Amino acid sequence: MMRIKKLDINQFGSFEKRSIRFPDSPFVIVYGENEAGKSTLMHYLLCVLFGFPQRSTWIKWGRDCSEERFGGAVTFETSDREIYRMERLYSNGNTPSLRDISGNDISVAEFFAHFDRYLYENVFCFDLDGLQGIERFRPEQLNNLLLGAGMLGNQTVSDLEQTLDKKMNALFKKGGKIPDINNLFHELDSTEKELKKWEEKLDAFQELQEKIKKDRKTLVTLASDKKAEMKCYEKWKIYSRLIPLWASNRALSEELEKMMGLPDLSSECLEQHRALCDKIQSLEEDLAALREEKSLLEEQLNAVRHQPIWCNNESRIVALSRAAIIDEQNQIALGQLKNDQQHATSEYSVLMARLGKGWTPERIEVASIDLSFQKELSHRMASWKEKKSEKENAQSEIQMQHERMRQMKEKMDVLQQDRYTETSDRRQNLSANHSFKSAIIMPLAVVSVILALVAGVILGIAAALFTLATGLLCMFLAVFVAGKKRPFMDANTAAFAQQRQVERAMLADQLDLAQRTLTRLAQQQEKAEQEQLQQTRNLSDWLHVHGYPATDDFESMPALVALLIESRKAIDQLRGLQTEAEERRAEHQNFLQTQDKLARDLGVSGADVRSMEQRLKKEKEAENKRLARANQLDFYIKKITLGEERLQKLMEEKARQLKQAGVASSEALNERAKQVNRREELLDKQGRQQLQMYEIAGGEASFHAWIDDLKSAKWDSFSKEEFSSRLTALEQEEDTLRERLIQEESTLKSLESGDSYRETKDRFAALQTELKNKADKWCAYQTARWAIHEVKNKYRLERMPQVLERAGHYLEAITCGTYHKLELTDSDGFIACRQDGHRFFASELSRGTAEQVYLSLRFALTDMYRFGQEHLPIIVDEGFVNFDEQRAEQTYQVLSRLSAQRQIILFTCHYSDYLDQHPQSVLALSEIKRRVL
Repeated sequence: MMRIKKLDINQFGSFEKRSIRFPDSPFVIVYGENEAGKSTLMHYLLCVLFGFPQRSTWIKWGRDCSEERFGGAVTFETSDREIYRMERLYSNGNTPSLRDISGNDISVAEFFAHFDRYLYENVFCFDLDGLQGIERFRPEQLNNLLLGAGMLGNQTVSDLEQTLDKKMNALFKKGGKIPDINNLFHELDSTEKELKKWEEKLDAFQELQEKIKKDRKTLVTLASDKKAEMKCYEKWKIYSRLIPLWASNRALSEELEKMMGLPDLSSECLEQHRALCDKIQSLEEDLAALREEKSLLEEQLNAVRHQPIWCNNESRIVALSRAAIIDEQNQIALGQLKNDQQHATSEYSVLMARLGKGWTPERIEVASIDLSFQKELSHRMASWKEKKSEKENAQSEIQMQHERMRQMKEKMDVLQQDRYTETSDRRQNLSANHSFKSAIIMPLAVVSVILALVAGVILGIAAALFTLATGLLCMFLAVFVAGKKRPFMDANTAAFAQQRQVERAMLADQLDLAQRTLTRLAQQQEKAEQEQLQQTRNLSDWLHVHGYPATDDFESMPALVALLIESRKAIDQLRGLQTEAEERRAEHQNFLQTQDKLARDLGVSGADVRSMEQRLKKEKEAENKRLARANQLDFYIKKITLGEERLQKLMEEKARQLKQAGVASSEALNERAKQVNRREELLDKQGRQQLQMYEIAGGEASFHAWIDDLKSAKWDSFSKEEFSSRLTALEQEEDTLRERLIQEESTLKSLESGDSYRETKDRFAALQTELKNKADKWCAYQTARWAIHEVKNKYRLERMPQVLERAGHYLEAITCGTYHKLELTDSDGFIACRQDGHRFFASELSRGTAEQVYLSLRFALTDMYRFGQEHLPIIVDEGFVNFDEQRAEQTYQVLSRLSAQRQIILFTCHYSDYLDQHPQSVLALSEIKRRVL
């Protein structure tokens, strides 16, 4: 069977870096308080083994988790004792990895070929809600679950049935519009109507030809009228663009005639003069600002005062300032060290108190706590526990053997008592037989003698002898009959006595065998006690060699080693804290001496480093100001000298330019430049207008042809709106006529060629063929659906009684024989049958009893799921909340028996006697909170 051994959780819900090892028991009970993480562990197992479901389902366990680390691994053992490790992380795209103990990759799909999450959650893994969920199962649903379990091991059959239903509905659905066959019916109807319309159109063929001829002639006439109108409109547009340009050109010619007598002045000369004037003005302004700045700097330089000794010792002050920061940190660290020493001393005192009076720091230093010692201790402890377990097992077996012998002796006493009773009855019967014989013989003898005497007196001696012989014969016959009657009466009693004798002989043999077994077990117990005593001595001697005092409480040794490790760490921590505190006090004393010496050298004895830093800062600022202002003053003096020399050269250049232009001042030169620029602008504008008019008219020759029209204003009476209105009307009439003509010609062409009519007929035939193919496919799906339905009904008749029979056995065990049978009907669902003959529907049962019914069904379903050699574990989360104490205990016993076939994992927060009796099966969640991967 598949047995889960260990969980390595990276991050899942409240668990992070947790390693949880399950007890080495087929029945594992995970115990923890509410909110301890039981349900989280159950869903972690499902996610790692079968994959993460939709995000909305598991987000409550991964809300605060990193997706890169969300998930973990599960280590399990198979029926062939092989160890496998399965790991699944959400960041890997929900793709798991499965490896054996050697690290070889195993195919997950092949290993879990018969399992899926749906079946596992519906059969093997359930909580209280899942336990009650079977109440809502209809017989058909339970049949589907059993069908998937017994035939394929998954829900493939149900999925196939749903797929067939979807495909059938996609082909045809009564009253539907989307399915293919419904669409084909609709297209056949519309195509048939279109064929009828085509037959009606063939009758109007001749009338359509005459109408097309008439429309073509009308279209030619409209095109001619539109062309003439467009020609007039183009001429009007040219006139409208030429008339304003022609008027503007005439005004420019008149203005140019007045300005033709001005002398020329180059624009380059004017620009050079203006640039020179701007430079002169800017230079004069700059020189005035420089002279003002120079005066201000001279005043500021005379006001600066400073002492050079502070700047000369700047490096010493900076070094002392850094040392002050370090010293301040040392003072803070000293306070923290003091607190740490107090805390460490307190922890050390607690540890010493937990260790006891026999432990001192020197003894702690001597005791072995290294990894090799811990491994050896673990190995020796395991051997000691093994011998102790063997001794306890031997004692348990001896007690059981004594109990069996006591029962056999009681039975022997009962058989012995029956034997005494049988002997007494036999004696009473013999006495009664003897009394019966005496009661017959004596009267017969007396009667015979009397008759013989009478016969002798009356008849003679011969008659007397004959009468006496006859009486003796009768007496003999009576005695013979009485002796034969008793054996027939004692036949049954003899047979019963013989059977009792055989039973006593067999029981005596069993008692003898049990006595020999008890002797052998006693020898084993004695041997186990001696071995356990030797193991105890060896372990005690070994611990003494490694520095541990004599003790017989070996169970607490791992905890003692852990305390010694913590104690040694605490001692090392205290020593380290003391050394660090002494070093920091020495550094502080050295800092104070350096500070006092520097203060005396600077003439400020007793000053601290902060005041010296502030004084140095002021002196440096004063020195920097003095140097900066002296450098600025030299710079301004040099700049003023260069500026005055450059200004003189510019003034000489300005006088030379005015002399060359023949004017006395700069203002006269600017006025002449404005007039010359205006004349150039007018000439340029007149040339552009002429070129624009030539371009609009289509050339110079064409423009001269338009001069008469421009002078006479020939086109002034026309407007754009008038032309647009006439053209729009013509275009609309032409477009309407063209569209109608296209439709008529297309209709005529279709009627002449007959292609559209034939295409419609071909499409009608193709639709009929496609409809036949779709119908054949729908029939095939329907046949497959019917076959699956028949298989399910047959399987239900074969497997459902087996499940109900197994569930009845489980329910009888859980309810202590109160209920012994389960039934399932299509109309009423589950029915529980009581031993007294009463039958109850599921809705009539109490909540606890109903849950016991559903739990029995779960166990019966798990028995039906067997694929290959692996038996999946059963996981139960708080399934017995509503059970009374007796039935809960019976349920534990049922689970214990089931664990012989498959692993049982029970999550619970309710402590019971079963947990006390089986501590080796309990995993307490409170103990794993401290375990980290």
